[in-house]
Amino acid sequence: MDLSAVSADGGRTYYTSAMLIRAHEDRLHPGAICASLSIPWGEIHGDQDVGGYHLVWPRDLVQAATAALAAGDVDLAVRVVRYLASIQSDDGGMPQNCWVDGRPHWRGIQLGEVAFPIMLAWHLHNKGLLGGFDPFPMVKAGAAYIIKWGPGSPQERWEEDAGIAPSSLATLISALVCAAGIAAKRGDGQIEKLCLETADYWTSNVERWTYATRGSLLQDNPEYYVRISSIDKKENSGIPDPDNSYVQIKNLPGGAQRYPAHEIIGGGFLGLVRYGIRSSGDERILKTLVVYDATLKVDTPYGPGWHRYNYDGYGQKASGDPYDGAGVGRLWPLLTGERGHYEIAAGRTVHQYIRTMESFASACALIPEQVWDTADIPAQHMFSGRPTGSAMPLVWSHAEYIKLLRSEHDAAVFDLIVPVRKRYIDDGVTTDLQVWTFKQKLRELHPKQALRIEVYAPARLHWTANNWVTIHDTELSHAGLDVYAHEFDREQFNHASAVKFTFYWYSTKKWEGSDFSVGIDKKASGLQRNPGRTQESEPSIG
Repeated sequence: MDLSAVSADGGRTYYTSAMLIRAHEDRLHPGAICASLSIPWGEIHGDQDVGGYHLVWPRDLVQAATAALAAGDVDLAVRVVRYLASIQSDDGGMPQNCWVDGRPHWRGIQLGEVAFPIMLAWHLHNKGLLGGFDPFPMVKAGAAYIIKWGPGSPQERWEEDAGIAPSSLATLISALVCAAGIAAKRGDGQIEKLCLETADYWTSNVERWTYATRGSLLQDNPEYYVRISSIDKKENSGIPDPDNSYVQIKNLPGGAQRYPAHEIIGGGFLGLVRYGIRSSGDERILKTLVVYDATLKVDTPYGPGWHRYNYDGYGQKASGDPYDGAGVGRLWPLLTGERGHYEIAAGRTVHQYIRTMESFASACALIPEQVWDTADIPAQHMFSGRPTGSAMPLVWSHAEYIKLLRSEHDAAVFDLIVPVRKRYIDDGVTTDLQVWTFKQKLRELHPKQALRIEVYAPARLHWTANNWVTIHDTELSHAGLDVYAHEFDREQFNHASAVKFTFYWYSTKKWEGSDFSVGIDKKASGLQRNPGRTQESEPSIG
């Protein structure tokens, strides 16, 4: 597809980007696209640094595939889906990164990297472009993995912290809605129902988990989505509080440091708009946008750029020396593209953002991972708005650029998940359901909220609502995808102070050995912070 007409340089960067994505695909393993053929700060790295950007990251891979789809290269996108299915683990997970032959390298878990392949499969399946390839086995396994691990992820998209991040939530919710849609077409109503119930629960709690109300980054603007809300291991609840949790930031010159979650902001919240979970005019999005731009935006001679998050340490040192494990985070061109996609969602054109991404590129139209963001240091070849020693080209940067062109061409966000937008923005679906799992041990519940207890093996629920005076035994029902659950009726615990319970496991024929408790508190109605739809305001131009 020719998108050169919406570019600012006659298509030079567009055609280069399309060719670069194809050039990064391995010829012996179709669909395997590495993150970059470059070596970031290669002047200080030798052959002993194994892996690096030459590996395949499922997240970056899907970005490349959706960009190929945006450019009209359907065959490449289909090859990527087939490849992703081939590297999926038996439990439904995806490697943090892997060699082109699928051998995992780093062993971290990023739930977003499990979600993105499902979203790509949905785009192709929805358009009838998969030919004879059946994505349902990959989608089912991925959805089961997401439900069992989520909503908190051991790593967010920057691969640095565990917790619940708006960026991760956006992809996880979208992937579950996509999985539900594919299951529905297969006539599997059980999986459809489970995926939608989980997505609805997480969507209704986005603000509770990630929206701060006492932030201090901008005077008179205390409310905004945080970069990530970490899980308090001491409480062992798996339920974060963005106003009272802490985030550790690594890669800093003085070593890792701990900051309150409400003091760290990033652009991940834009994914809530991009995929259709929150509208561009949602007042919480608008409040966050003001703080995001004020905190992380830098106007360079070539246009605006954004940092990943404040206090970021991954980038060229202040002196201009190469990053060696510590440094200062710089501007990422792909974030200019993400910010541009918000403008598209808000109904505006993004020629400025397109021109800026092109201007951030090198003389031969390679878009880097990062560009310099402060005063020039000629002796170090560091100039404002020009590439640093980071990865160049970065496939993700080129993919984001192509999708921005396509979104401008269509006057609509190209990778919007339409059924997500319909469900959560148009129809305003929400739920008061609260879920207890071993990874998210719910602490308290309002009696008018529904309680669901969910585990991932066959079991009998042994419970009481009056401190074991009266005892009940309930078989957990199979909800699909090896999820076993029981949902109590609303107001079932109007006169109780707590629900206490344990499990008898059929596979081992043993009791759990510990009791658990969910308090019943009539003051707990604030468990969901600002759920559902809100009054929309006219978006302000950022």
